[in-house]
Parts: sequence; structure tokens; C-alpha cells
Amino acid sequence: VTRPCVCSGFPDCAWVTNSFGTASCRQGTTGVPCSSCGQQDHCGVTQCGLASSACACASSPAGCHWSAPTRECVEGAGVTPCSACATQSQCSTPVVVSVTPLAGTLLEMPRDMQIQVSFDRKVWLTGFGSTAFQCSEQAVPFSVPKEQAATSGNMLVVGINSLLQASFTDVRTCYLVLGAGTVADTDGVPFLGMKVGEYSFRLGDTIAPSISGFKPVNGKTDVTFGQSLTVLFSERLAFHD
Repeated sequence: VTRPCVCSGFPDCAWVTNSFGTASCRQGTTGVPCSSCGQQDHCGVTQCGLASSACACASSPAGCHWSAPTRECVEGAGVTPCSACATQSQCSTPVVVSVTPLAGTLLEMPRDMQIQVSFDRKVWLTGFGSTAFQCSEQAVPFSVPKEQAATSGNMLVVGINSLLQASFTDVRTCYLVLGAGTVADTDGVPFLGMKVGEYSFRLGDTIAPSISGFKPVNGKTDVTFGQSLTVLFSERLAFHD
């Protein structure tokens, strides 16, 4: 994560400046300062023209509203559309009704290669927001490439391929994190996001077994007729139907 506003979408992350003056997204509870990302809802503005986001405009005490055609904050009476700022009290946003596999499930490969999130209405990927997995003992979230997320009707499908590169050797608890605006309904009203703690699953060993040897050894001659071949692997195995 290299941008402060993207960093602000992760509740357990903070935008930190080191002693050399270089800022980066790291694990922490201090969040992202408004000076680095003024588009956060709590970063209120006192002049309409200074609001860089629809939500900052709608919450401004200066009596502003967001103009969708011009994408700017203007003075005077008016309504900020929910498609531009879904956190307003009058907005009805997409709601998660179920997630498959069930929360707490220990995923089994290759059966459980994706997470299915069902909403109360049809949704589509906006191209904004972020999708990631936050796992125990891992400070940095695993970002999900855009090609590993797709929508169909009221369902968002997220592949876990990025986690399989993590080389876990023990069971970890992983959370699905969906940034605000990752998906939206057919009216353009965005989903407000899924934070760490709302849905989790468990993921075990992600390192595939590899062949470590053969008995008889590879290339051996004068092998007894009918002798069985033993294949040795790098870890214990179990048969699966």
C-alpha cells in the first residue's frame, strides 16, 4: 500500500513518517492524518471549495452539497447523492447477507479456493476501493489482484490465490477486508466495506508437498522383478477421495 487514502481503508493500519521523512503504511492505531488524506469523512472543511470528496462536502458545517455532474463541492441548498457519499443517514447501502465458507472454517485445498460474499441486491465491481486478506502474525495485508475478484448478480467472488504464495506452515486466522466502494449497487450506491473482525476463516499449510526421493533410487539398475516403487515426499500425506 503506497497511497495514504488507500491506507486509511484498513482499520489496523497507520500512515507513519520515519526519521528520514519517508511516509508509509504500517500496522498501527493512529490512522491517517487529514493532512495526508483529506478525503476521509472525519476531515471536515469550513469552506465548500476546499472539500475534495463528496462526504467531506456533505458533512461540512458550511452548508455545502456535492455536484455530481461537475464533481465539486458547491455552496447553497442541495442534496449530495448517495452514489457520491453513502455514509449519509438517508442512504440505503448494500448489505452482506451471507459469506461462504462459513466464518471460522478451515479451508481445504483445492475445494475452497474462493470466498463468496452474497449481498441483499445486485452489485458490481467499481474498480475503486481495495480487497485484501489480513492474517494473524502478518503485519502487512495480502492484496488481492483485480483479476481474482468478480461479481455475478448479488455475489462477490474473491480468490485466495494470493494467500497460497504466503508459505504458511501452520494454521493462521485470516480476515477478508473490503474497502469502502469496492462494489456498488445498480444505482451506484457503494458498499461501506468489510473490516477486520467481521469475517474470518482459517488457512493451514500452504506449501505443496514435493518429491524428495525414490526407493529404489532414480537410475538404479538390477532392480528385483516385481519390487514395489516407493515415492518419498517432503511431508506427511493423506489420501483424499
